[in-house]
Amino acid sequence: MVREAKNAQRRRCALLPSACCVLALLVTGCVEPPLKDHALSKALPTPEDHLLQGQQYLKQNDFANAKFHFLTVINQNGPQAEALVGLGMIEETQDHLFEAERLFRRAIAISDTSVSAYNSLGVVLFRQKNYHEAREAFRLAFALSSGENGTAAYNLRLAELAVEQSNYEQFGIPVDHQLRRMGSNEYLLQSKEALLTAANEQELEE
Repeated sequence: MVREAKNAQRRRCALLPSACCVLALLVTGCVEPPLKDHALSKALPTPEDHLLQGQQYLKQNDFANAKFHFLTVINQNGPQAEALVGLGMIEETQDHLFEAERLFRRAIAISDTSVSAYNSLGVVLFRQKNYHEAREAFRLAFALSSGENGTAAYNLRLAELAVEQSNYEQFGIPVDHQLRRMGSNEYLLQSKEALLTAANEQELEE
């Protein structure tokens, strides 16, 4: 009995160093505690990150990736005006004008102070030859920017000229006019000749 008691005491003493080491590790921080939920969430892209990514891809004419990021914004955070504008611009560049108009109007319903939404809506309406409504859309875009948006100002003047002319063929702007991208979320209405001149000037500068 005495021998068994001594053996049990030796086993308990042998465990003490291990327990002390574990305690020391925990106190000094050598054993890292599990990550908290907020730390994990910070590592994930936010809707704002996806929006910026989508706008960047849109500027590069990478419509597939741009669409993915705009849809991700909506899936994560619900319908957002700027994401809807981005999707509308993709549809507009692919000549899906009615779908683009629907998306721009949805964006305006969410945020009636979005300059890019009104300007983009005006472009689509202008391309549909609905010059009166296009003029109003450009006018609102210009007013909301406090008169500082040059693209909206140019498009507004163009729409006002179109409204004044009863015959579009006499207006002096080719029917097959195109759009010139001014940024990640803006378009400028220009004729093909103007676009070709701008492209040539850019090549000369390079």
